[in-house]
Amino acid sequence: MKYLTTTFLILLIIISSSCDRRAQENATNFQSTNQDIEIKSEVDEYIESPEDNSASKDSIMEAENKSQDEVVNSQFQNEQSNADTLEVPEHSGWNWWMVGAISSILMNIILALLLKKTITSKEHYKKRKKHYKNELHRLEIALKEATRNKSPSISKRQPIRRESKENPPVQKAIEKKPTFDDEKPVEVPLSIHSTTRVVESEVSKPVILFAEKASDDKIFSSVTDQKNEHRSVFKLILDDAAAEKAEFEVADSDYILKMAVNSPDTYLYPVCKPENSNQNYSGEIITTKRGVAHKVDGKWKVNEEDKATIKFQ
Repeated sequence: MKYLTTTFLILLIIISSSCDRRAQENATNFQSTNQDIEIKSEVDEYIESPEDNSASKDSIMEAENKSQDEVVNSQFQNEQSNADTLEVPEHSGWNWWMVGAISSILMNIILALLLKKTITSKEHYKKRKKHYKNELHRLEIALKEATRNKSPSISKRQPIRRESKENPPVQKAIEKKPTFDDEKPVEVPLSIHSTTRVVESEVSKPVILFAEKASDDKIFSSVTDQKNEHRSVFKLILDDAAAEKAEFEVADSDYILKMAVNSPDTYLYPVCKPENSNQNYSGEIITTKRGVAHKVDGKWKVNEEDKATIKFQ
């Protein structure tokens, strides 16, 4: 825009100078014409008055000669002045107008080129912007597809299974019993020939339970021994069925984990402490430190200091 304004001002200056030069030449020609008319008028008056004396005739002739000399001198000076500025004096006005016209054409060409360059630059930047926008959209779609197709990871932490190798009969009795009853203890057949060591305590397998999200009071809801792929968020590990304390970690469930990542304050943070932001999630939540839940009035509750530690990755 700055270049266009400068070019327009230069064009106005050139046209103004051309007009001033033409006006001066017209004024000079008009003055010479007036002098010629005055001389002719005096000559006509002299011809129409034959009774004028010879002195009057001489004065008129002298004035006519003087006027003609002045006109000749004026024309000579004008021609000499025009010769200094132009190669062809008789066409000085025409040359100045030609200079103005050529300058005007050149300026218009420059203006057109600048305007075309500006429009071309804007179109170029628009195309580049559209290209980058489409490329960004394509990358976002590819990232979503890669995240969706990622196979669910296998949890690295497995429950610890305690096996008694010192008392084979006791181990067989435990394996035969499919479930545990809180009120009925496990019956273990003991005999003198079975083992020489006195069994001091019962040996049992760990019990795995699954729970949905915890409430704001840090109490797990819907604790069952069956995993629900669409609702189970946590896995509880008990030493035995009668245990009043259980360790817990985040369950491996692809569907519910996506919901938990989108709303961690509702599903995770009441009983978990994060090591990083949920923005780092790419398909897996690792329990770096198991939490501890206590059974209170038949419900599993977590204290603030017993929260689990998780990491998004």
